[in-house]
Amino acid sequence: MPGRSKLLPACGYMGSKRRCAPAIVDRLLSHDPPLIYDVGCGSGAITLELLSRGYPAKQIMCIESGPWGAFWLAVTLGELKLDVVNDYFTKIDQMPLHEVKYWVENVVAKQSPTPENFLVMQSASIGAVATWHTDSGWVQPRNPTYTARPVWVPPTGSREKSPRGTVFTPLKIVERVQAIAKAGYGLRVIHGRVEECSFFEPGVIYIDPPYSSFNTSGYRDSMDVRGTITRACGPVYVSEGSALEGTIEAWALAGRKGAAINGKDRSGRGEEWLNRFRA
Repeated sequence: MPGRSKLLPACGYMGSKRRCAPAIVDRLLSHDPPLIYDVGCGSGAITLELLSRGYPAKQIMCIESGPWGAFWLAVTLGELKLDVVNDYFTKIDQMPLHEVKYWVENVVAKQSPTPENFLVMQSASIGAVATWHTDSGWVQPRNPTYTARPVWVPPTGSREKSPRGTVFTPLKIVERVQAIAKAGYGLRVIHGRVEECSFFEPGVIYIDPPYSSFNTSGYRDSMDVRGTITRACGPVYVSEGSALEGTIEAWALAGRKGAAINGKDRSGRGEEWLNRFRA
C-alpha cells in the first residue's frame, strides 16, 4: 500500500523469514484469503509483511507456543508495556558497552519473565538463537543457562570501525516495537501449540516449523507438521530447507545470508524452500 511504513521484527531471531517474507506473502495473498494462519510465527516476519501491505490484523491468526506468543498476545490485547520497553533499551543505549552483557545476565535474567524483558534477553542472545524461560531461568538451545553476546571489536583491517555491542541499535528496537504495537492491535493470537488448535475457519495456512533438513540450533518446542497439514482447512504452505515429500509445488527462495564461506556452507544455514500442500 503506497505510503505505508515497512514493519520489521523487533530484534534478531534465528530462523526469521524477514528476507523471504515478501516472496512468501505474495503466494499467500494469491488466494485472496479471508484468513491467514501464521503458524510458528516467532518474531512475526510474515505477519508484519502482511500488515505492511495493509492486510487487516483481524484476518491474521498468529499461533506460537514460545515467549514470542506471549509477546504477540500482549500486543493484540494492548497490554504490552511500551514505557517499560523504552526504559530497558534507553538504559542499554546509555550504558557503557562493556557493562551491558553483565547487566543482562545478572540483572534482567534474574527478573520474572515478561514480554518486555524477553525482548532484552532475545536481542542480546548470541547468534540471535532462540531464548525462553524455564523453572530454572532463561535458557538457550543446548545451554542450561543463558549467555549474552560479548562486545565485538573490529580487528585490524576490518571494514567496520565501530564495536558491536551486546544489543544492536537499542533505540531502533524501541521504534520497531512501538510500530508493531500500533499495527498489531486486533491480531488474532493463540499462545499455545498448534497441535492443540482447531482450524474452524477456512483460510490459507503458513507454517514455519523447526527445520528438519539441516542442522539448526533448536527451539523450545517441536511441531507436528504432517498432522497440521492433515487438519488444515485450505492451502498449506510450509517453509523448509528443501523440497518436501508429497508437496504439490515447491519454490526455492533466496539462500539465507551467510550461507556460504569461501564456497563452503560452514554456518549450518542453507537454502529456503516454500512447499505447498493441499489444493
